Amino acid sequence: MGAIDVVNLGGGGGGGSGTVTGPVSSVVDDIASWDSTDGTVLKNSGVKVITGGTNSFGIGPNTVLGTGTSNTAIGDGASTDTGNTNQNSAFGKGAVSSGGECTSVGEAAVASGLRSCAIGRNASATASEAVAIGRSSVASLGSNTAIGNSAQASGGSSNFAMGKSCIVAGTAGNNIGIGTSVSIPAAGNSNIAIGNSSTASAALSFCFGRQSSCANNFSMAFGWISSTDTTNQVVYGSGSAQVNYFVVGKGNTHTSPSEVVHRSTSGSGTNVNGANYVIEPGRPTGSGNSGSFVVRTASPGATGTTLRTSTDRFTVDTNSNIFCGTAAALATTATEGFLHIPSCAGTPTGTPGTTKTGLVPMVVDTTNGKLYGYFGAAWNDLTGA
Repeated sequence: MGAIDVVNLGGGGGGGSGTVTGPVSSVVDDIASWDSTDGTVLKNSGVKVITGGTNSFGIGPNTVLGTGTSNTAIGDGASTDTGNTNQNSAFGKGAVSSGGECTSVGEAAVASGLRSCAIGRNASATASEAVAIGRSSVASLGSNTAIGNSAQASGGSSNFAMGKSCIVAGTAGNNIGIGTSVSIPAAGNSNIAIGNSSTASAALSFCFGRQSSCANNFSMAFGWISSTDTTNQVVYGSGSAQVNYFVVGKGNTHTSPSEVVHRSTSGSGTNVNGANYVIEPGRPTGSGNSGSFVVRTASPGATGTTLRTSTDRFTVDTNSNIFCGTAAALATTATEGFLHIPSCAGTPTGTPGTTKTGLVPMVVDTTNGKLYGYFGAAWNDLTGA
C-alpha cells in the first residue's frame, strides 16, 4: 500500500493532516472510494468516470462516449455511440442514445433517432422524434409514440399507441390507439381506436368501447362489442350492450327544453339540391318482417311534474299499411286528433307535377264540400255527389 499526505487546504472543510493509504496502482478513469470507517484507507471503486467530446462524461464500467459535445452515459455499458452526434443521454445498463439530442433511460433502452426518447427496459425509439415509454415499447418510425408495456407504434409516421400491448401499425400513419391490446393493423389510415381490444382496420374510422371494431372506411362504432358492416356508417350499441334510447338536446329532462333539428346535408352553390333524409326501420332476414316506423307523442294531463306517457300516433308497417291516430275511435265531440289534408277553394284544375305509381293525390274542395282524387289524367269527385 502506498501513502498519501493529506494537507488541510483551509476554508470550510474539516481540519487536520494525516496519512491516507491506498492501492499501489490505479485504473485509468476509475473513482477511488473509502475502504475503512476511519478515513485512512482508499480503494478502487470500480466505477468509471470517463470523458469524451466537449462537455461529455460517463459513469460506470464499459461506458462509451462519442466525440460529440454534451453527451452523458451513466450505467454499465451505457453508450452515446462512438460517432459525433451531440446532446445524447443514456442512463442504465446497456442503454444507448446515438441519434443526436436523444435520451434513453432503462436497461437496454435504445434511442437512435434524432431527438428520440426511450424510457423503460428494452424500450426502443429508432426514428426521428419517436417516443417509446414502457418496458419493451417500440416506436420505429418518425414522430411515432408508444406508451405502455410492449406498446408498439410502427408502420407509418405519426402513429400513437398507448396501453399494454397496444399495436398501431397503420402504414399510412396518423393512427391513434388507446387501451390494452388495441389493434390498428397495416391497412389502417388515420383511424382512432379507444378501448380494451378495440380494432380499427379501415381508413378514417373511429371505434370507442371494449372490443369495438371498425372495418369500413369513414365509419364509427360506439359501445362494447359494437361494429360496423358498411362504409359511411355510425353504430351505437351491440347485442351485449344495447342502446334503446337516444336523447339529444338539453339532457334527459330540463325546465326549458329547446327545439332539436335533424337534417341531411344541404346544397351549396347555385341550384344544388339538398340530400334526401331516409328513415329506415330494421331489415328482416328470410321470411321475417321489417320493423315499423312509428311516431309517438304524449297528450297533456293534469297539472304536475310527472312525465306523460307517449302513444303511437303514426305508423308505417312492413306491409306498407299507414295508420294515423291512436287505436281508439274519435268521439263525435272530439276537438283534437284529426287527419289534415290539403284543400282548395273550388274544383281543382291543376295537373300534379309529381305522382307515384299506385298512389293518388287528394284534395278537399272547401267551396263545394267535395273530396277529389287525381287518377286517369283527371280530377275525380270521390264524394259521389
